[in-house]
Amino acid sequence: MSKKNLYLGGVLLLLIVVAFVYNGPFKEWREDFGKPKNFFSELKVSDIEQIEIDSSEKVIVITEEDNNRWKIEDTKDFYVTNSVMNKVFDSLGDAIESEIILVSENPEKQGEFMIDENNRYIIKLKIGEDEYFEFALGKASSDMQDTYVAKIDDDAIYSVKASLRTAFDHDDWYNKEIFALEKDNIKKVRFQYPSREFTIEKDEIEEVAEGEEVPEANWNGTLPYRFSVDNEKVAEVLDLVSSLEAAEIPAQTFEGTGLEKNLQILQFSGDGVDVVLMIG
Repeated sequence: MSKKNLYLGGVLLLLIVVAFVYNGPFKEWREDFGKPKNFFSELKVSDIEQIEIDSSEKVIVITEEDNNRWKIEDTKDFYVTNSVMNKVFDSLGDAIESEIILVSENPEKQGEFMIDENNRYIIKLKIGEDEYFEFALGKASSDMQDTYVAKIDDDAIYSVKASLRTAFDHDDWYNKEIFALEKDNIKKVRFQYPSREFTIEKDEIEEVAEGEEVPEANWNGTLPYRFSVDNEKVAEVLDLVSSLEAAEIPAQTFEGTGLEKNLQILQFSGDGVDVVLMIG
């Protein structure tokens, strides 16, 4: 092969390499050049031990307990529902994977994106011993697909493709479920009033052959003596308590509720069921 052909071959090979670099790694570098780094990429959702949501009106602190339940701090025994916490973690996961876009560096526009002090949420995630990940949370975009965010004490405003505002914006975080009972498992109900008390029990239902219709449950009074009861009224009570939710969570005190007088007490027991309901 002549020197000329070798030279031309070398030039051709060089052009191929240059074209590959220009359209491959260099192109990717050129496209990424100047793009802001997604600061959420530093976060690992599984490391989160505590969440603090600080709005201009109140501060809510939620801490993970050993049983994977999230307890609201400074309450006796109130938790956040699993569905709400799943939305929080899913939205944070989306933010971690999202491309982050610089929207503005003008501090005068913070109010427009609800990143200003009067409208933003400061989210503080505890991810280790004395280690925290913090960010300012603004409003959702008009299509509700993106959320505007910022680093603490930084004028730059970014958007991420994650429903963070929806996940963190709640009037309250309380799980308002009082009871979630399998009513078929309730075998006995005790009714206690100031001047009387009685107990009703469900009759045992004999096993039926496959394909046969299971008869309706029959209830009878057993204490202080045997007496007949209205099965439909019992069914109404069981329907009510099997999925009982609070309309709101008031101050946790008996004062003014009548509960301290023990006016009405209902005790439900059965297969895996043993709960007491006090009515003021």
